Order: sequence, then C-alpha cells, then structure tokens
Amino acid sequence: MNRLKQHIFQKIGNIVKQHLKVQIKRFHFDVNPVKPGRLLIHSAVNVNVKPAALSMTNACSSVEIKMSSTSLGPTKLESMDLGLKAHLNVGSNHNEFTVEVPESAKLQQELHHHLWVDIAIPHHYSVQLAGSGNQSIVISRLECDCLDINMEDGSCELHSVKALNTNIKGKTADIKISKPFTGNLTAQVTDGNIVAEKLQGQSFSLTSTVGDVDVSSLYAFNSSIECGCGDVTIGNCHGSVSACIAAGNLNIKSVDGSLTAKIERGNLNIHLTNHTEVSLVTTDGSANISIQDSTPTEIIAQTENFDVDDSIGLKIKSRDTTTSTVEALLGVEDPTHTLTKSIAVKADSVSVDLMDWVTAQQLQFSKDLEDLKS
Repeated sequence: MNRLKQHIFQKIGNIVKQHLKVQIKRFHFDVNPVKPGRLLIHSAVNVNVKPAALSMTNACSSVEIKMSSTSLGPTKLESMDLGLKAHLNVGSNHNEFTVEVPESAKLQQELHHHLWVDIAIPHHYSVQLAGSGNQSIVISRLECDCLDINMEDGSCELHSVKALNTNIKGKTADIKISKPFTGNLTAQVTDGNIVAEKLQGQSFSLTSTVGDVDVSSLYAFNSSIECGCGDVTIGNCHGSVSACIAAGNLNIKSVDGSLTAKIERGNLNIHLTNHTEVSLVTTDGSANISIQDSTPTEIIAQTENFDVDDSIGLKIKSRDTTTSTVEALLGVEDPTHTLTKSIAVKADSVSVDLMDWVTAQQLQFSKDLEDLKS
C-alpha cells in the first residue's frame, strides 16, 4: 500500500511540475509525415524528445522546438538570449534538423539544469544527441531506425521506444528504460546505474564500470552484461546471456536459454527454468543454483564444498579429490542417454536444489493482498 501511495504522489508531482513549466514557442516546421528524417541535437541543457501530433486538416506533420523552464518566469525567459538555434535541411531523400543550445556563462548563471529544450518530431525520425555538462535527457514513444545519445553527466530516460539500433554512452550518468523497449541496445556508463523494465530485441550490451545493472525482463538472441564494481540483477532472461563482473553479485530469478557468467569477487544466485548450457565461475565467492524440475542435466562442479539437496536425486558419477571436482547426473535414469543440458560451475562453495518458479521469483501473494485490503 505504501508503494501505491508513493506512486500516486509521484504521478501528481509530475503533473504539477509539467503545469508549472513555462513554455515559449521558438520554431515550427511543417513536414511530410512519411518522409525519412534525422534530428541532430547539441545541447548543454535538458532535452525532451517526443512524437509530434499528426495534423487532422492536411497530410502534414510538424517539428516543434520550444525552450521551457520550471524556475524562470515567461518574461525573464523571453528576454534571455539562450543561444537556441534550429535549422532545417531539406534533401531529396530525407529531412535533417539541427538543434543547438551551446554551453555559455549565461546558462551557468541561470541554473541551466532547470532549462529544457522540448522537441516534437515525426515518430519515425532518427535522433543523434550530443550533450554536455549535467543534464536530463528524456526520449518518449519514438519508433526509428537509429537513436544515438552521447552525454557526460546526469540521467537518460527512454519510455516506450522502438529503435532498430540504440547507442547510449555516458560518464557519470544513470540510464533508466521504462515500459517495453524494442530493438538492439548498447548502453555504457562509467559511473552510474542501468535500470530497465523490459528489453526485447536481437542483441543487448550493457556496461557499467561503477554501478548496478538491473533488468526486470530480458528477451534477446544474445545479451552481454559487464560490471566493474556493482551488482547485476535480472528477473527473467531468455536467449544466450553472458555476464562479467569484477566485484559484485549476479542474481537471476529465471534462466531460459544459455548462461555464461564470470565473477572475480562475488556470489552467484541463479534459478534455472529451462536452461541449455550453463557455465558459472566465481574466483572468490559461492554459487547457489536452484532448478525448477529434475530435467536431465549433467553437472560438473569444482569446489571445496558441494551441497546438494537429497530430494533432487542427484547421482554422483565421479569425484576427483586432487582437483576438487565432482561429476554428477540429475534426472537421468539411463547413463547412456544423450544430454542436451549441462551445468559447469567453479566456486568456493556450490549448492544445488529444486525450487518452484513462484518461490524463485520471491512472490508473496498473501502479503500483497493484505496490503491492498489495508
């Protein structure tokens, strides 16, 4: 119930904040709504990009560029020379818009982080954005071929974006992706967190040198996650996933596909729902593996402490005390049976047990229902 109240108050706060924003129209262009286009942005202030409304009176769409502020009055904002420039190049094959707000002493004096450039474009336009300084970038409801964001500090938010290829690069920056994201994504930050609700596409590459990576659902043929110092948490992952962490833990609530994970210092907590090949290594840490059912699987564990739930019916094939290696079979009645699933794990300690999906997801239906009643 507290989470619901917090969500409602946050929504109300956002609505009030939007109504308090002072907007002054700067540029307006009518364009062919089906003609390809590209938007180039160079900005030292916050940027908000969203689709423009299609005109109901003629077969035109529009590009609108506005400057807005939550701290400056309309007279003050109108009188300032903020250096906002916009230019349209009309080509035979596509339109190209350039929007520029350069960094200046005036912007620093007037608290440029309270200033926004609001841009409305046809939803299929590709976007290339180069930011500077500490800023917020918000991209909403676009469907395009390419989305390229290169920023320094601040935050980048994507809401309901569909892009064939998306590249986001930041220094001290957080990346947040809400609602489904569709397409291929490469996201890289030096110091910051990467948080996503649902990613679906062919390939994903997520990298944070210092910071956490948290993805609720991951659907892709190939996904790569790298973390220098931070935890990686995935709710449901489908496809082939590789994870590399220098210092931090890897937590996955459901694996449907293959998984390769290597950690230098940290623990592995993995639930296998419908796995194929799994390879887990932690140089300094433990590996806790839960399996949804006794699907025929070969397990090779190199560890000083191998803890297995007796109820899962694991059959030990061999033990090598010299290398501390155990080879075992799970759910296999015929030793000559060809196995398509395997688990190779190396850790200080390894535990293997059976666990149903609801328990692995840490769902608490009864508690949530009591909260709703209250």
